[in-house]
Amino acid sequence: MDAKLIQQIFADTAYIRVGGSPEELKAAEYIRDVCATFGATATIEEFDVQMATMHSDTLTVDGVEIPCKGYLNAGSHEVEAPLYYLTGKDKYALEGCRGKIVMFDGYLGYWRYRDLLENGAVGIITYDGSVNYADRNIDRRELRAMASEGVEKIPCVNINAKDAVALIKGNAKTAKITLKQDEYVGKSQSVILDLPGESDEVMIFTAHYDSTSLSEGAYDNMSGSVGLLALAEYFTTHVH
Repeated sequence: MDAKLIQQIFADTAYIRVGGSPEELKAAEYIRDVCATFGATATIEEFDVQMATMHSDTLTVDGVEIPCKGYLNAGSHEVEAPLYYLTGKDKYALEGCRGKIVMFDGYLGYWRYRDLLENGAVGIITYDGSVNYADRNIDRRELRAMASEGVEKIPCVNINAKDAVALIKGNAKTAKITLKQDEYVGKSQSVILDLPGESDEVMIFTAHYDSTSLSEGAYDNMSGSVGLLALAEYFTTHVH
């Protein structure tokens, strides 16, 4: 695989391809077809994925609406409560979450969600972006099925870092989150290529090819997919 082909792959997949979307399927078919150009037969295997269509998502703090994007698959809610900025992960800090809409630094993963839920949070605010850049982009995130499996869903929204800093500096008091969405089971897919070898062990190399709602995903993670395509080409054409 030479530099020209690598650049061509990046150019051909330069579009947003969120998981479960038609664009993601388009990218899967493209990767499969690239495999075919060097004699490898890849297959596309579907699997179920939790999806949602957001109809409305609002965040109001002390009577002022803050631009936000609600988390997909976080349910439909209307919750108003005191705003609490969580600055630590210790027991004392978490105890302050009870009955509050909680804003914190970082990513909403499994353990963070469970900790907030177990300590009585009624809503969650996260943020992304940078206070040093002019843009006010907000990524559309989702509450992962793994995090919410078997427990209550509470409303979550994502805002821009500049607004998060303003809320903290302004000593914001009360927040209200409203989410309305339809949740359903959609389809995503994996592109599978089996290469025979001499070892009895099975080695699996993976990379995701979907992207976020704000990115064409060249770095995250079509670059990883291109690396796997290069491996596949080499072992298809050089190993017998």
